Order: sequence, then structure tokens, then C-alpha cells
Amino acid sequence: RYLLCLTCGFAGLQTVWSVILSNGTTFLISLGLSKSTTALIWIAAPLAGTIIQPIVGAHSDHCKLSWGRRRPFIIGGALATACSIMALAWVEHLAGPFSGRFVGNFEHEESAKARVTILIASFLVCCLNISIQPVQVGLRALVIENSPPQQQAQSTAWTTYLIGIGNIGGYLAGSVDLVGDPTLGPVFQFRALALLASITLLVTAFITCFAVAEEVPMMRPVSKTSTNTVKISGEMLRNLPKGIRNVYKIQFFAWIGWFPILYYKSTYVSELYSESFNHQYAKSIDAQQHEAAHIGTSANLRFAMVALISNILFSIMLKSDTMRSRTRGLNLTHLWLFGHVLFIFIILLTFFVKTSVQGTFLLALAGIPWALTQWLPYVALGEEITFMSGIGIGEGDLRSHLKVEAGVVMSLHNAAMSLPQMLAAAMCSGIFWLAKDFEHSDATAWAIRISAVGTVIAAYLTSRLQ
Repeated sequence: RYLLCLTCGFAGLQTVWSVILSNGTTFLISLGLSKSTTALIWIAAPLAGTIIQPIVGAHSDHCKLSWGRRRPFIIGGALATACSIMALAWVEHLAGPFSGRFVGNFEHEESAKARVTILIASFLVCCLNISIQPVQVGLRALVIENSPPQQQAQSTAWTTYLIGIGNIGGYLAGSVDLVGDPTLGPVFQFRALALLASITLLVTAFITCFAVAEEVPMMRPVSKTSTNTVKISGEMLRNLPKGIRNVYKIQFFAWIGWFPILYYKSTYVSELYSESFNHQYAKSIDAQQHEAAHIGTSANLRFAMVALISNILFSIMLKSDTMRSRTRGLNLTHLWLFGHVLFIFIILLTFFVKTSVQGTFLLALAGIPWALTQWLPYVALGEEITFMSGIGIGEGDLRSHLKVEAGVVMSLHNAAMSLPQMLAAAMCSGIFWLAKDFEHSDATAWAIRISAVGTVIAAYLTSRLQ
């Protein structure tokens, strides 16, 4: 019961992410954005993770509020996230009052409204990705700091379970026609999903914050220089144990490969369906697009279900091992390497995929390496943080304060995952732009294939772990 309350916030957080990942691109394209432009807009997510999360983590580590260091950031971030995604869903209504001022610059009022809508939507995507950062770093740090070393693997497993449940809930809702009319298009579907995600996030965040008593440890005196986020992050990065730095390196390259899968997997399956669609049976273009979007979201659901089942099975398989042996032993290393190799094999199979059924099967299979990516790095980091925190020998020793500054450690880990996503997003945008010029219809598939080169490097680095 305690672990459920401690980690249930991740279910709400992942519901928001599942809505963004499964329906965000379709929603933005329906507003008039091109596919290459949406790829650039999604850079906001890793950019916020790289810049904003270390700042939030450092300030959270040194927060002196009586309610705790993590909970104020979790609640504040959850409220801001709910407001941002709801505003994004109703962006066309928000753009109405502003579009009249720009009519003179365009031939038609509709053109002015479309331009203003795109600008405001882009701004709200940035707001959404910024506001979600305090929730992410707060929840991760809260789990680590409220779990003893012998419970780190168990709490991480519960985190992945709740993430899986949030994924399934979000994708399941996305696969159902919530508005009851296919002709209304993806905008109304996204509004219903945004409302559902907002409620889920707020409820689960409040449960975690009010059910878990946050223990604020004794902290070292905070000097003026210690509040400098860049200096803290640089100092921590230079002095971190080799095991944590190795996790950062592997994650950097692995997430180059994961970015296009996470953001474009539903688009990939939808395009496969559209290419093989027999137009003589189509009632309308809108009905075809609605069916394609439905099939793409269903593929997301299968991906999430396989990931959750895999997490449960893997945690049962390794339950008898001690945490230190898992983190440092061959079992975990081989399992992580297996995940990378399986992912590469799945990407290679996309060269032979011709139908949406085949694409859905491959995406479901990708849930296995995704489960390992969501679990193993955090077990390793959590174990290292709690272990190093317990062997500090002096007040000035960085190791003695490693647990106190878990927010910065997890923020640096998030930066190691966010930076490569910016590279992958820019690369995807370039691929989509070139494909449009050369009239290639399989741009999404090529974006997925080329990005997987990063996973090859991640597999090599994992194979060298001791």
C-alpha cells in the first residue's frame, strides 16, 4: 500500500505523456502544421528536460518549505501541466480574439486565425513541457529518498508498473472514440483526452503528496555559490561514481533511437494503413483518417501492454537477487544489452513491413526493450545514490550529500536523455523536409531506422560494462 501511494503519481504523469505521444502529432498537424515543423516543435520536450529540470532539481534540493522539498514542486507542476494541456486543447478558441489584429496582413480572416493558432499552440507546447519538469524530477527524487537501499529495486519496479498502467490507460482512451462522431476530427478527440489526463494527473499527484510523509534530511549550509545550478551540476558530474556516469553515457545514445519511436509510432502505423487502404470502400476521407488514427493509437496500446507485462515478468525473474548484485552483476548487464540488441533487430525488420498489422506487431514487440529502458537505469541510479549516501566520511565530502542532492543527480540523468532527443528531433525534421521535396511517402520509417544507429552505440557501451 505504501509503495502504491508513493509511486501512483507516475500513473497520472504517464497518462499525460501517452496523450502527448499518441495524439499530439496528429492534433498539431490538424491545426495546419507540417510534419517537419511538428518535429521541431517537439524539441521543446528534451530542451526543457535539459535546461529546466536541472534548475528545478537544484532548487528542490535546497527548498526549505515546511511541507517538504519535493511535494511543493510536484503539486505546482501538476497544476501548471493541467492548465497547459487544457489550453492547448482549446487553442483555437484562445486564438480567436487575437486573430482579428492580424487580418490586415493576410488575404483572408481564416488565414490569419490559422497562423495565430499555430503560434499560440507552439507556445503552449513549450509551456506544457516546462511545467511537467517539476513533476518528473519531484516524483523520481521522492521515490529514491523514501526507499531504503534494500527497497530501491522494489520501488523502481512499482514505478514501472504505474508508468505502464498510465500508458495503457492513456492509449486505451485514445483508441476509443470519446466524441462519438468520426467527422469531428482529431481536435475534439484531443480535448477529451486532455481533460482525462488532467484529472488523472491531479488526483494521483495529490494522493502521492498527501499520503507520503516526506522526511527532510539534515542539509549542509547553503552558500551563495551552492545555489548556482550550473556550478552544482558541473561539480556533481565531475565527482559522480563511474557507475552513474556509465548509465548517463548509455542513456545518451539509447535515447537517440527511442525518440522517433515514442513520438511517431502511431503515425508510422497510421501511414502504413493509409498506404494499403482500398479507397473504393471509403465513405469519406475524414472517415479514412479517423480509422487510420484509431489503428495507430491501438498500436500504442499494444506497445504499452507488452511493456507492462515485460516489466512484471523481468522483476519476478530477478526477485531472488540482491540489489547490489543486480546492479553490478552480469544478470542486469546482459538483460540491458539484450534490450538494445532486440530493439536494433526490430528496427531492421521495418524494411520488410508492408501492412499496418505487421507494423503493430513490431511496435508491440518493441515494448520489451522499452520495459528494460524504463526499469534498469533507474535501479542502477537509485542503488548507487543510496549506497554512496551511506558511506560519506565528512560534511564537506560530496558523497555524504549525494542523497540530499538526488534531485540534481536525477536531473543530470534526464539531461543525458534529453540532449540526444533534440539531436534526433532535428534529424527527423530534416528527413521529413527532404522526403517532402523528393515526394517519398515512407519518411517516418526512415526517421526510425536512421535514429537506431544511436542504439547500436548504446549496445556497444553496455557490452563493456564490468
